[in-house]
Amino acid sequence: MEATLGLDKSYTNGLKRLVSRCCGLWSYRLAADNLQELCGIDLSHTTVREIAANTADEIAAEMANRSEEIRNAFQQAKGDTEFYADGTFVHIRNDEDKRRNGGK
Repeated sequence: MEATLGLDKSYTNGLKRLVSRCCGLWSYRLAADNLQELCGIDLSHTTVREIAANTADEIAAEMANRSEEIRNAFQQAKGDTEFYADGTFVHIRNDEDKRRNGGK
């Protein structure tokens, strides 16, 4: 409808972030239902899917454009060298392909 009327169909970064987080937890339909119930944001499940897909594309493009910078910042960050998610762990390696926890 917005395109037919010549209106800009952009969403705020805050809304895109909220929609994307909801899609990480629930299906598009359930995310739309919960956005309505909890936030009073009325979006169809197809709009939720569209926003999430476009946001994923934006993130992928940003990561591709800044991959070296992101990798360097991650390697220089203070903190744990491993993180756990769903019972899985990931070793983080430095430029010399050694684990950051002392090269073990």
